[in-house]
Amino acid sequence: LPRVERIIEPASTLCPCGCGAMTKIGEDVSKRLDVIPAQWRVLVIRRPKYICRRCTGPVVQAHAPEHVVPGGL
Repeated sequence: LPRVERIIEPASTLCPCGCGAMTKIGEDVSKRLDVIPAQWRVLVIRRPKYICRRCTGPVVQAHAPEHVVPGGL
């Protein structure tokens, strides 16, 4: 199946405590089936995770989009 990748970044990658730019430490990847009449494709949604290397602030990541069917692919 063809794949369409979408990267969902958090609103800001600046440390909330004011230390500066955060560093990407990984990402969560989910895959869903997307139906287009007479066509199927897989949406690959990447949500990078960021931390501040200068303080012990929280990991920052954008929220995952809602599923069309709750608990679905």
